[in-house]
Amino acid sequence: MSKMSVRGSSNRESDDDYSKVLATFDPNCRIIDGTCGLQWIIQKRDGQRAGRTRWTGWHYLKRRERLIDLYRQFCYVVDPNVLVVLQQLPEIHPGRRGAK
Repeated sequence: MSKMSVRGSSNRESDDDYSKVLATFDPNCRIIDGTCGLQWIIQKRDGQRAGRTRWTGWHYLKRRERLIDLYRQFCYVVDPNVLVVLQQLPEIHPGRRGAK
């Protein structure tokens, strides 16, 4: 089941309450804006560490079209609410200009 995520307070991508979660589209998959400010990341739940849920980067993307393609590929049911959020993203991640 897809859901839009409430903003957390953590600045660590691996934390369950990471502040830049864009959408959770499966209990074990979510899309975030990376801390580096250069890309979107599809993450998978990676079990527990010290009793806390841990998330690991799976796909690192700069292009919205590819992000949407992978979302459609890996989710079981395409949620129109998640698609609205993703379609509102810029065509290319704004990132830091000049960064490679």
